[in-house]
Amino acid sequence: MTLLRFYLPGIVLISAAVLILAFPEILVAMVSALIIITGCIALAVGHGIRKSEIKLNKMDQQFQTSGWHRYCFLKSERNIW
Repeated sequence: MTLLRFYLPGIVLISAAVLILAFPEILVAMVSALIIITGCIALAVGHGIRKSEIKLNKMDQQFQTSGWHRYCFLKSERNIW
């Protein structure tokens, strides 16, 4: 049983190669499935990035006030002398 884990990946790859040689349409199905899965993963990652971007923009708007930095800068200049 312990030797099977070393040989199993090679046996699976050889079996897949024989199946692809016997039925070439299996290769087309595998490639199209890979493209579809990659597209779904890309959409999921993009959706996650967009959700976090919206959440961060909402957090930034809570702590942002217009002119606050300018007010503090002018206030500190006046209090120097």
